[in-house]
Amino acid sequence: MEDIMMDIAWSKIPAHVTEPEQVKFLTLLEVYVDDFSGMVQSTNKAYLTKVTRSLLHAIENVFPGPDISGSSMGPAISTKNIIDEGTWETRKEILGWLIDGIARTIELPPKKAEAILLELKDIRRSKEIAVSALRKIHGKLQFTSIALPCGKALLGPIDKILSMAYKAKRRRIKVNETLKNLLHDWSVLIRLMSSRPTHVKELVEHKPSYQGLVDASKWGVGGVWFGGTSDLEPFVWYIPWPQNIRDELFTSTNRDGKLTISDLGLMGIFMHFLALEAKMNRLGRKLDHTTVAIWCDNLPAVAWTYKFRTSTSAVASKSLRVLAVRLHVTRSALMSVDHISGVYNVMADVASREHIREHPDDPLAFLTYFTTHFPPPQDGY
Repeated sequence: MEDIMMDIAWSKIPAHVTEPEQVKFLTLLEVYVDDFSGMVQSTNKAYLTKVTRSLLHAIENVFPGPDISGSSMGPAISTKNIIDEGTWETRKEILGWLIDGIARTIELPPKKAEAILLELKDIRRSKEIAVSALRKIHGKLQFTSIALPCGKALLGPIDKILSMAYKAKRRRIKVNETLKNLLHDWSVLIRLMSSRPTHVKELVEHKPSYQGLVDASKWGVGGVWFGGTSDLEPFVWYIPWPQNIRDELFTSTNRDGKLTISDLGLMGIFMHFLALEAKMNRLGRKLDHTTVAIWCDNLPAVAWTYKFRTSTSAVASKSLRVLAVRLHVTRSALMSVDHISGVYNVMADVASREHIREHPDDPLAFLTYFTTHFPPPQDGY
């Protein structure tokens, strides 16, 4: 891909505007059902004591004890929990997650991770499994995907297995190679998270550092990248599809083949990310904790990427798995993928189609053709 990636001779984008200084929180209290989780940015013991007393006083005012309310339930504040879990710590298990406030990471507690790994191993060694048991482990894996976004792409195929079992009204299903491979991949990801906890910046979207347009057609795939909050000299890339892909998708005898134009659209999104990654390698930059924004005119491909799962296309499911792992390897933040009307996706549309019949694989001819249709701006405008 690097061999046919070209810089457009456009003037550099003006230096990005620095973000306004954000106000950092000092004290935060979150309530989830009957769990109260407090976070404080302070090392002052007196201040921590004051916050603790204020929180306890507030809870007692909202939930008075049985001596006042006449309730048969115990006090709202458990003395045992206060002793066992009520101390201020920089590394703490909260709602089933081990959160490190210094490293700013999140991971499964070792005991929970080992329990899930053991359960996955037992299922892979079994010949069949109860549908209820598979649904239960599916719930645990969905919980795990909160801090492991690359695992979401593995949930789609399991969704499909469960859906087919429900439709057939089966209580038990065979543990075939497909299910074994899915659970094995999950085991690898859980071990990966144990060796490298997920940084919280990888779990949210930020203002896009880089943004681009991508399109896929029956001929090929291509796109254009621009800077966002980070400077980047615009560049364009394209790749013609191999003949076997064109034949499988578009021959008159195979209209209902394994590939669809939406599958190719999703592949295009993945390849667009690879093009940016290759460019960053050239520039000596990294994509750590950065969000990239991609616009594509294929609605199903955009929806699949937004949910990072699908149970309707086996090809798309595999593409999502590869993309998700790539995002994890580069330590990127969540990707922003949005739909754009084809009317406005002209630049990527040109890059994805056969531009010069006499020289379809000539990068220089393509760049000349592209800049003729989209003249570089003059004097920075």
